Amino acid sequence: MKKFKLVDLFFVLTFICFVSLGCSQGARAKDLDLKIVFTNDIHGKIVGDEDAQTGKFIGYSKIASYISQVKDNKNTLIIDAGDAFHGDTVANLSQGQAVLSIMNEIGYNYFLPGNHDFNFGKERLSKLVHDGSFKTICSNLLNEGMPMFEENDIFEIGGVKIGIFGLTSPELITKSNLKNIEGIEVTPPIEAAKKQVEFLKGKGADFIILISHLGILSPEESWSSYAVRDNVSGIDLIIDSHSHNVLADFNQSEGKAVITSAGIGGQNVGVIDITIKDKIKEIKPYNLDFHDFKDIPKNEKVEEIIKSETDKIKPVLEQKIGYTNVYLNGDRESIRIKETNLAKITGEAILKETGADIAFLNAGAFRSSIEVGDIKMADVLRVFSLGHCIVTKSVSGENIIKALELALRQYPEMSALFPQIAGMTFEIIGTEGNNKVKDVIINGSKIDQKKEYIFATNDFLASGGDGFDMIKSSKELKQFDSLDKIFAKHVSEISPIGLDSNLKKSA
Repeated sequence: MKKFKLVDLFFVLTFICFVSLGCSQGARAKDLDLKIVFTNDIHGKIVGDEDAQTGKFIGYSKIASYISQVKDNKNTLIIDAGDAFHGDTVANLSQGQAVLSIMNEIGYNYFLPGNHDFNFGKERLSKLVHDGSFKTICSNLLNEGMPMFEENDIFEIGGVKIGIFGLTSPELITKSNLKNIEGIEVTPPIEAAKKQVEFLKGKGADFIILISHLGILSPEESWSSYAVRDNVSGIDLIIDSHSHNVLADFNQSEGKAVITSAGIGGQNVGVIDITIKDKIKEIKPYNLDFHDFKDIPKNEKVEEIIKSETDKIKPVLEQKIGYTNVYLNGDRESIRIKETNLAKITGEAILKETGADIAFLNAGAFRSSIEVGDIKMADVLRVFSLGHCIVTKSVSGENIIKALELALRQYPEMSALFPQIAGMTFEIIGTEGNNKVKDVIINGSKIDQKKEYIFATNDFLASGGDGFDMIKSSKELKQFDSLDKIFAKHVSEISPIGLDSNLKKSA
């Protein structure tokens, strides 16, 4: 009897040890190393820069090669956070098809539509994502009262359940052409996020990722990624976009979701290394820039796609849109130090299209001149090869003066910052590096520093490019078409052009 009890005890102890070991192994089974590579706000910038010294834009070809390398790690996710399909020439003229073909070749896993992805209309966007090899998700976007895309996804890697959902900005409704978004509704981000986190937690999610096209500079505080982070618990990581920030711009908050983003146009690629061990989560985001890609070769298949899509648009490039009897001067040596006739026509085109008080461009936005004779679409696209769109903002007189003085800081030396304007005149005083302006006149009246003016500029300056933070922080009013299209439309209406190429510096 006594012997039997000892044997029984032995089996009990063995069972307890087995269960304990099993639990321990189960916990270890939830250990995970995951790498996420992401892009955001590419804006159709397919081709990267070639100059190793001055280049900024990486280009999809090198991004594809880098991703193919990191995919050797089986636990890798490839994500795009929106504004991919529209912006640069080939992307626009192919209505996003060029970008889609490249994204399919790269092997993206997830895509969140941004506001510019609707620029070809909701039907075209639906067709593009239907043909995508990636999963398109958005949790707060309704079309005719029904979810337009899948609201979330959940999957398991290494025993860890990962939940993903997406949010796009309600600014879609105010910034898009209404004909492109008819029947579209964007629900409040915080409300949608709470619902998705609850759902994903209910499905057993151990780690939750929000792909966000909200940004941190929203006109309504509750629309920003910060607002979602601070008001919705349970999110571990936010991959943000829309406001074109980079990782260093974000204020991280202890105990809350880590936020990261990769700027604009493919100037950076975002990477996040995630380690989960014994329920401890380590999230390490970082950005790779143009120079990090200098030794990475181009991807041959992506290069073939770019060539094929470029060949397709050649008939459009040959399209005649107007005629000029004078040389339209966009020469670097001229336009970066004084107003030219090309800049004047461009400013007039912007004012006509937007109804703004002021058109304000940086000289660096002009990349070529137009010769006497027929003006073809290819000529226009050479001038405006950066793929900029036009944005209007509400900017105070005080900040307009600051913007002018920033733009003139290198005057009289040549500078890409030099202001090309319409609707405004001013006088420069001071010396190089400390130039000031006086007698600033807008629409015939002296500038009022406290008044808000409708200020039209390109999306580069609107997002704070070249240090124009005073413009970045101003309230956005509306987004318009690409600068090349606005210019081409105006030229077709005023041809033949016969302006004096030696204009007085005024607008």
